[in-house]
Amino acid sequence: MIPKGSDYTQYQEFTNLRLHDCEYGAMTYFFEPPESWANPADCGIWPCTGPKNTVMFFNDIKFFKTCTSNNAEELGCTEEQIGGEIEEAGLGPDFQMIPDVVGYSEMFDGCSKMPAINGYFCKTKGLGILLWES
Repeated sequence: MIPKGSDYTQYQEFTNLRLHDCEYGAMTYFFEPPESWANPADCGIWPCTGPKNTVMFFNDIKFFKTCTSNNAEELGCTEEQIGGEIEEAGLGPDFQMIPDVVGYSEMFDGCSKMPAINGYFCKTKGLGILLWES
């Protein structure tokens, strides 16, 4: 997330990625708007909601895990696969991530809370951002 994205963060789209030994929490973190944004240069007397107005699109994503002697049983690796990589289901090839906005994010069908990103992982399609400019 952009530290100075106080009012709006343009939606992000990621396509054809291959993620190796990636923890989901390392993909993004939707932070809470800092109180310091409550100033005349940013959003007046209240913090802006830029970090809460975000959608990330992931298309054709593949997740891989390295098989080691320590995780072989957990990942279902054969002895021949130790030292190599296997593809795992991960979050699936197509998904979206949205921030945790209480009273809002949990209302979308196909979305599951993911505390590691302070947001939700969604298998639904068609989420977007409605932008009002004044």
